[in-house]
Amino acid sequence: MTIKPNVPKNLPNLWLKKETISIQQEMLQVKPFIVISIMVYLCNAIDPNNKIKSKILSLFKNNPNIPIHKIGFFTNSETPSISWQQEPLWA
Repeated sequence: MTIKPNVPKNLPNLWLKKETISIQQEMLQVKPFIVISIMVYLCNAIDPNNKIKSKILSLFKNNPNIPIHKIGFFTNSETPSISWQQEPLWA
């Protein structure tokens, strides 16, 4: 991506932990994880009963061959103390 998105701060709904944001910002390029997380957050703010998160999770579950770590969805093996599944937005 050529434009780095600003990460929201002090939000009223579930968002990401500061540690996760720091890890994502340390990467050389912006990974789709942050953009997808922003999209999920906005959909939740507009309609708390939306299905976007469940559809994304279903996509990952039904296609285990997708290397989601390459788009920024890190796992415990990459970051032992933090995992995207443990984030309030994704839990």
